Amino acid sequence: MDRIKAALSACALAAAALSSPALADPIEAEIDLFELHVGDGDEHFTFDSAISTGSDTDRFELRASGGSDVGPTIDNVQLEALYVHNFSDSFTALVGARQDVRPGSDLAHVSAAFVVLPVEWLEIEHFFYLSENGNLIGSGQLLASIDASDGVTVEPRLNINWAAQTIVDESVGSGVTDIQAAVRVRKSLGPHLEAYAGAIHERLLGKTRMIATADGGRSSVNRVIIGAATAWASASCWPDRRCAAVASCGSAAVASCSIRTTRAGQAATVSE
Repeated sequence: MDRIKAALSACALAAAALSSPALADPIEAEIDLFELHVGDGDEHFTFDSAISTGSDTDRFELRASGGSDVGPTIDNVQLEALYVHNFSDSFTALVGARQDVRPGSDLAHVSAAFVVLPVEWLEIEHFFYLSENGNLIGSGQLLASIDASDGVTVEPRLNINWAAQTIVDESVGSGVTDIQAAVRVRKSLGPHLEAYAGAIHERLLGKTRMIATADGGRSSVNRVIIGAATAWASASCWPDRRCAAVASCGSAAVASCSIRTTRAGQAATVSE
């Protein structure tokens, strides 16, 4: 817990530095996910947040995500610092470093990713992580954003995680490790706040599933999602869920617009 408090303090200091008046570029911040999963087994809490600054082409982004598999607490945090380059309104590349704050070893990673927007309502991303011990893991995501009515958005999301090798200490097998399929319905409550609800299905796959079931664990769960989201921008630009829909705020918004993912390896646990 002390390490998590220290990590969160570091994030707060970094956020304060980013929001310094000396920075001419606009500051954008969001908490895209802040939610409780209720259903099979223990409740699961997760959050995903980011703060960024920069130009239309080049940006710097700090991310903090994590949660707990047992109740509404925080027992793991992933911190990530990323350089973001927008090649166009439909293609973005990211490189940086990630530090996991939790018990264990092999917690530092080099990260690289790309985000593609083939159409205005669909985002495709993939992250690659190379750990300090040379383990390569990755996570892909499909994220759709569909306007259902005024102020209501339906958001299907599919995450697929994989590992290039078996990681014994993490109980992760090589190959595709797990998937998460979710649907969230978001309702705008004002210029800076959303509430949402939905459902999520999580399933372990391949060798990771074999490892979990051999240890007496479950291979899949279904849960209800209850959550809230918020965002803020110093230039009065509210990042929409669909990156292509914020052209009026400049192409820089593409880099900060819901580039979210479930971290590979860390997600490969289905709690009872």
